[in-house]
Amino acid sequence: MKKITLFLAILSVAVLVYGIVTTKEITKTFEVNDKTGLIIDNLNGSIEISGWDKDFVDVVVTKKTKHGSIALENVDIIMTQKDDITLETKHLKRNPKVTVIYEVHVPKKMLLKNIKSSNGSITIKDAGKTDIVRTSNGTIKITNCAGKINVNTSNGSITAEDINGSVIAHTSNGRIRLENIDGLTNAVTTNGSIQILNAVNIGTLKTSNGSIKAHIINMSNDVDIKSSNGSITVYLPNDLDANIRAITSNGRIKLHEFPITVSDVTKTKVLGSIGNGGNLLELKTSNSNIHIYDDTKIVF
Repeated sequence: MKKITLFLAILSVAVLVYGIVTTKEITKTFEVNDKTGLIIDNLNGSIEISGWDKDFVDVVVTKKTKHGSIALENVDIIMTQKDDITLETKHLKRNPKVTVIYEVHVPKKMLLKNIKSSNGSITIKDAGKTDIVRTSNGTIKITNCAGKINVNTSNGSITAEDINGSVIAHTSNGRIRLENIDGLTNAVTTNGSIQILNAVNIGTLKTSNGSIKAHIINMSNDVDIKSSNGSITVYLPNDLDANIRAITSNGRIKLHEFPITVSDVTKTKVLGSIGNGGNLLELKTSNSNIHIYDDTKIVF
């Protein structure tokens, strides 16, 4: 009986110890110039990058685990600087059960070349030109950045706001919201909605099992918007010049008094022109409706 009691006591202590979060913090600063880029390759954790007015990079990396301090030794943080700064999380054993969090401050004009993680979110704000941002099982949010940004995640949402450049956004099982994009915008998702507000130029918007709402400012190229099992709503300026083809199956097309010169119309199809005509606006969905409003009636 005493042996059983002692065993249970030891087990209880072990459970208590392994339930405590153990952390280790690593810090480093880097001197940079106008040509220095940043590359981050994280595993199982989040990344947060913020721009500031200082001329150096400040890095704080936190390793966290509920499996004791020994588990922390199974993950290395490698920081190198040649032409670019590279920050890398390296697992020394399979599934070390350690979370790694990066908090990085960079000069506002610094190039973010490749920011990548897994099983964690990525947040970037007030930074410079941004190229590739990628994670899995996590959200991505980018605010007040520039460049031709390629954003990719799965099982998570994507939000980009106040971008001086173009955005290509891909996700699955998550929504995409892009606002104030001063360049070409493309967005593809599955099992999630797409919302585009005040984008200078839209290329392709595509989803399945989700709705699409888009504010189209101009039509300097063809615009292709497609959904399945979800509605499409577009908000257009009254002075827009474009051709339009809207098609749905098992749904209706509602113009909401928006002026279109119609060449062919049925309950499920509208072909025609807006203003003087021009590039093609194609709207196509199945099992839902298509709504066309003037952009004084925007609701997001």
